[in-house]
Amino acid sequence: MFQGFTPVAKIQGNKAYSIISDHIGKPIQAIDDNGELVWSCDYDIYGRLKNVKGERTFIPFRQAGQIEDAELEGLYYNRYRWYNSETGTYISQDPIGLAGNNPTLYAFVKNLNAEVDILGPATVYLRNNEIYVGKAKQNAKTRYKSDKVNSATDIFTDIPDTDTAQGVEDVVHDRLLLNKDLTDKVKNINKPVRIGDKKGRRKDGIKWLKQKYGENYLEEIDKKIKDHYSENGNGCKAK
Repeated sequence: MFQGFTPVAKIQGNKAYSIISDHIGKPIQAIDDNGELVWSCDYDIYGRLKNVKGERTFIPFRQAGQIEDAELEGLYYNRYRWYNSETGTYISQDPIGLAGNNPTLYAFVKNLNAEVDILGPATVYLRNNEIYVGKAKQNAKTRYKSDKVNSATDIFTDIPDTDTAQGVEDVVHDRLLLNKDLTDKVKNINKPVRIGDKKGRRKDGIKWLKQKYGENYLEEIDKKIKDHYSENGNGCKAK
C-alpha cells in the first residue's frame, strides 16, 4: 500500500505490516501487527542498502518510485529505466533526453538527501496560490506534505517536457486570475509564458491538455484548483 509514491504498509496473507519511511520516502523499518520490528535498513549516499535486518527483499521498495530486482541485487527499477545503486547512476539514457535538464543523460539527482526522481517527466504544481513547473525529482509534494499551509498539489503530471509544462502552467495561471476569490492572492502575477512566446509553449500546453482531457480541459483545470483549496484551505475559497 502506498501514499503517493511512499510505501506505508504491506499485506502478506493474513498478516499486515506497517512500513516506516524517511523524509524522502525511503523505507527504513517494517513492523508487524504486534509492534515487533521485522525488517530495517540504512542507506549509503547512492541508496544502496546497509545494515539490513531481516530478509532483504521482504521490503523491495527503495528510493521513491524504485523497486529492487530480487535476482539482480542493487538494481532498482525506476519505471522508465533502471538505477544502479553501486554507481548512483542510471544504466540507460533519460527517455526525455536533454529536456530532463541532465547533460549526462545518466545522472540521478544532485542532492540525494533532499531529492528523488520518481518518473522524470515534468509536473505542474499548485502551492498556496502559486503555480510552478518542476521535475518529479524535486518532489515538491513530499517537501511540503507536513506543512498544511504550504502543502503542494500536483495539478498535472507526466507532461513530456518542460516547455509544454510551462504552457500548461500559463493556462492554469490564467484560470486562477479569473477566480475573483483568488485574484488578489496569486503570487506569480506575471504570466509564466510571455507574450510573443517564440517556442510556442502555451500552444503546446493547450495541445497536451486537449489530448489528455478533451475540449473541456478548462473545466478540468477549474476542478483541480477547487480540489486543491478544498483540501488544503490556505485561507482561500474556490468556486
